[in-house]
Amino acid sequence: MLVVISTSGDSENAVRAVLVAKEKGLFTVGYLGGKGKGGRLGELVDVPVVLGAHDTATVQAGHLVLTHTICGLVEEALFPKKAIFLDRDGTLIANRHYGSDPDGIELLDGVVEGLRKLRAAGYRLVLVSNQSGVARGYFDEGAVARMHDRLQRMLNRHGAALDGLEYCPHHPEGIAPPYAVECACRKPAPGMLRRAARKHGVNLSASWMVGDIEADVEAGRRAGTRTVLVGPETAQPPPDYRAEDFAAAVHHILEVTEEVPGSTESAASFRP
Repeated sequence: MLVVISTSGDSENAVRAVLVAKEKGLFTVGYLGGKGKGGRLGELVDVPVVLGAHDTATVQAGHLVLTHTICGLVEEALFPKKAIFLDRDGTLIANRHYGSDPDGIELLDGVVEGLRKLRAAGYRLVLVSNQSGVARGYFDEGAVARMHDRLQRMLNRHGAALDGLEYCPHHPEGIAPPYAVECACRKPAPGMLRRAARKHGVNLSASWMVGDIEADVEAGRRAGTRTVLVGPETAQPPPDYRAEDFAAAVHHILEVTEEVPGSTESAASFRP
């Protein structure tokens, strides 16, 4: 397919390109302007899209809007899935100091109901958690697996199981040689989010990162998601939204998801 862009609809180089394209059997589309039906190109192309403004600036601005609209439709067609990336400690469960005891998992208020609402809205639910306790020698990866298995079983009983679980066992100040490294997955680096997006076919720009510390916000920002910071911590640059608790975070995400394009986003926001 050939797409030609001509503000007047009469650009000689574009006309010649369309004539050659038609000889070769290509399908042709014209982003056109000017009065009438888009000039000579309006009669030549298979699909003329004519912006009937009289000035060049308005026509070209309209062409930009059209281009972004098409890009958005292609992105949705290729990457239709959206996700909520979720920190673990302090966001989904009570924060224990390097917690590794499955029996000590305590789901925070509003988490189960919130996860169910997000799933019903079409979001994948993916945990992304820093677990530097492995690198520091406090516990091994088996302990992380047991924690996550218990968490999944607790959530599954309520129909709120996660679609994916990613964790980073690394830390440059660790003592366990395989893990005592600088990596691309430890938040605030975006590696875990990008890895999960590839696994699940997720469109990062349609997704959210929800966490309780600055590193969570920065990881989401670097990955290209929108961000929500839960609780009293601060972050620079600031998140897209600050929420008092998990329920408030979910409420905001769903409010934005359901908004009609062009409407004004809710200005309500938690300020400690």
